[in-house]
Amino acid sequence: MIFKTWRKAKWQHQDAKIRVEAIRELAQKGDCEPILLQILEDDPDLHVRKQALQAISSPALLLSVDTPRYPQPLAAIATSLIEAKLLGPSHGFDVAQRQQFYQRIRKDKSSSKFLLQWFKLEPELSFESDFAAIADHQGTLISLFQQTSFCDVQCVIIDKICDEKLLSKLASKALHEPVKQALNEKLQRLALQREMPEKIRKNAQLMLSKLLVLREQQDAQLVLDQYHQLQREWQNLCAEFSWLSDSEQHGFLEKHAQIEQQLTVHLGKMKERVAHQKLLEQQQQQRQQRKQHINDLLAQLHDAQSLVIAEDSGLDDVKRIVAQLEQFLQSVEAIKGYQDKVDQALSKASILINQTDRIREQLIIATRLISQLSEQKLPDSIEELLPAEQTFKDWREQWRSCSQNLGDWLPQSINEAATTISRQWQAALKPLRMQKRGQQNWFKQRFIELERLVKIGRYRAAMAVFRKIQPAYQGLTDVEQDLFSDDYQKALVSVDELKSLESFVVVPRKQAIIAKLQTLAETPLEDIKAQSEQVKEYRKRWLALGKTEGEQEGQLNQTFNRLCEQAFAPCRSYYAEQSEVRKVNYNTRLALLTSLSDLGQEIQQAEGKSLNALATQLNKLTVQWQQSGSVERDKYQQLRQQYRQIVEPMKARIREYQRESTALKEKLISQAEKALEANDFNAATKELKRLQRQWRDIGFSGPQNDAQLWQTFRAINDKAFAMRDKQIKEHKAQSEKLQNLWQSRIETLQHEIQQADAKSMQGLQRDVQSLLPEIKNQGQGFDNQNLVQKVNELRTQISKRQKTLRTQSQVKQYQHLFDVFQMIEPDTKPQQVMEEVSAFDELNNANRRAIISVFTPARAAQERNQLTLEMEILAQVDSPKQEASRRQEIQLAMLNDKLNGVSVSLEDKLHQWLACGPLPQEQRPLLARVKPLFHC
Repeated sequence: MIFKTWRKAKWQHQDAKIRVEAIRELAQKGDCEPILLQILEDDPDLHVRKQALQAISSPALLLSVDTPRYPQPLAAIATSLIEAKLLGPSHGFDVAQRQQFYQRIRKDKSSSKFLLQWFKLEPELSFESDFAAIADHQGTLISLFQQTSFCDVQCVIIDKICDEKLLSKLASKALHEPVKQALNEKLQRLALQREMPEKIRKNAQLMLSKLLVLREQQDAQLVLDQYHQLQREWQNLCAEFSWLSDSEQHGFLEKHAQIEQQLTVHLGKMKERVAHQKLLEQQQQQRQQRKQHINDLLAQLHDAQSLVIAEDSGLDDVKRIVAQLEQFLQSVEAIKGYQDKVDQALSKASILINQTDRIREQLIIATRLISQLSEQKLPDSIEELLPAEQTFKDWREQWRSCSQNLGDWLPQSINEAATTISRQWQAALKPLRMQKRGQQNWFKQRFIELERLVKIGRYRAAMAVFRKIQPAYQGLTDVEQDLFSDDYQKALVSVDELKSLESFVVVPRKQAIIAKLQTLAETPLEDIKAQSEQVKEYRKRWLALGKTEGEQEGQLNQTFNRLCEQAFAPCRSYYAEQSEVRKVNYNTRLALLTSLSDLGQEIQQAEGKSLNALATQLNKLTVQWQQSGSVERDKYQQLRQQYRQIVEPMKARIREYQRESTALKEKLISQAEKALEANDFNAATKELKRLQRQWRDIGFSGPQNDAQLWQTFRAINDKAFAMRDKQIKEHKAQSEKLQNLWQSRIETLQHEIQQADAKSMQGLQRDVQSLLPEIKNQGQGFDNQNLVQKVNELRTQISKRQKTLRTQSQVKQYQHLFDVFQMIEPDTKPQQVMEEVSAFDELNNANRRAIISVFTPARAAQERNQLTLEMEILAQVDSPKQEASRRQEIQLAMLNDKLNGVSVSLEDKLHQWLACGPLPQEQRPLLARVKPLFHC
């Protein structure tokens, strides 16, 4: 056995450390890959196998190390070695090997960073296209887009990115025309995807509302037409539902189904009503056809009867048409309103058939009567009136008898001829009758006046009336005198009596007037005007009594004149004072005419609203003119003419302006009514407020129109504002209901977000995202800023919660990482860590590779101190004071690297720190400094 052991190679030694040393020697010799492969496959120590793997340089052998044939740590190391070689200057991998390695790591997200570096060094269209198709990290896609030179790869990336802002940035950096075109098309599609759902929602809501409105309409045909039209539009709209989410599609389709169910009964009634209406129209059409046929037969019957009457033709056509009428009426049901008409026509036809000879005889008589009256001379004087009236009266009686005998058989031409000649005679007799009536009225009035004057004792006036009657009566004919003979004889008797009583009546009455006048002269009235009127009245009565015979007449006249002068004396001073007042009034009116003339010039030059003030000023001057008192009659006529010449043009100008104002206000009223008919009361009230401002700018429309126009305009405004207030109230109630619902949902989401974990956070985020458009769409017109703000706060809360969860997950990941690292001792086996340490299973791939790198140190342990300082610099954490100078040097070096474009994250430095190998006892303080940097 001892000799057998001596003959074994060093790499087969039982001591793992010796085997590691042997591997290093083999690596230096070269051409020992079969031995290294055997060690890799058969050696029991994982650390030895790792050393053997690291010593292999053949691409084929490195590619063969993969799970499940080899442990995962070995496969990870092999992958890291291949990556390092591929990023080197000359790697020796052919196309098939590169393809094989790419297929191995293409779906590993932790390899994205390597792939980007590899593609940058070795562009390959097939690899980059495939990677762009499967990558889902946006940052990775953007980096690939910026570094690749293949248009096809950029187009694939464009198809996967849906952020419009990001695409716009890429568009500014795109160099190739196909890429620019693809970016523009994608931006257009995204804009369409953003706009179309909202447009489809609005159209769907509008269409569903229109369908609901159909329940309230009662016009059957209109309801069915609109329903079919809306159904066609709904089918077209459903074809675009792919723009909406499944829940929205289901919601709209469910609402449509509910509305369809609600409309089923109403549409059934409408269909029955339309069918009934069509049946009625069909029956009506049939009735119209029957009526038309009857009317045609009646017209034919009338024409045939006319031929029988006018041309003495036979009765065969009449009998034939009568038979057709009777036969048609027997074949159809009676038509309301036509049966009596047909019976009358048949009765008339029967009379014609049985009495043809008598009817023709009466027609001859009617023609002869018209000829006889046409031959008579029309009267042209009052003397011919009486015989002419008698002739016309006799003719009318004969014509009435003849027309009654003929009845409906009297031809229209003969009837029109009789009517014409009758009107001619009536026209000739009318002025003569009026002349005769006027003559009779004149005599009656004169006789009545004569009798009245006699009764009141005005004898001389009565005599004057008789003197007019007497020559007129004597000029009448004997027949006319017979009409008034009784009244004339009575008047003669009254006149004879007056002549005998004249002296006995007039003198006492004149003496009575003198006595009253003397009383008035001795005791004048307080009212001077009444005094003057009384004197005038006495003089008028005195003159009406006339003159008497004898010497007494002269004495009475002298006494009357003297007393009149004495009674009128107090009035003279009063009228003198009134004359002075009239002079003052005259001057006042002259001044008013001057003011009016000046105002007239201003009015003619004025425009617009200034005419209102000038019209008010004109009214004041007009009132002053009316209140300025009386002037002399001759002067007043002159002043009045001047006043009219000045005022009338002004009034015409103001009336024209008022008519214009009336037209403008009527136009505003019409606009207000149209605004009210729109049913959009918010817009209507805004429009009405604008119209109110225009109304204030329009002038006065005249006393007759302005108040009425304002009442009409105000009534429209009151109605609009009342309806707006009602709408606002309903709107507010609906708003409060929706806001309460949304507030409840927001509070629920707030509570759920606070308790959510990473898995449930995604669903909550979708709920919040869907809530915001719901508030904006359904809450249009509401004051939802507070709710929108709260939704935005929810989104912020979700972001913070997600950030907190990510931070917690990252801190937990680092805590597991440090826990695993602290358990690694220099003699710890990798397999032991992977199988026995539970925290290892919680690590992600990057951290697992970092732990594996501990067992195959790529850096010297002495570098750990520098890496610790670099991490403290990156984390902006103070270092120990004794490291101050060293920290400053490292910080300057890192700044220089940063300026050269080299950027390293804190996590990369941690992985480098771990790659320094297991932690020796003397470096334990470094771990205590590093852990707080990662919140552990």
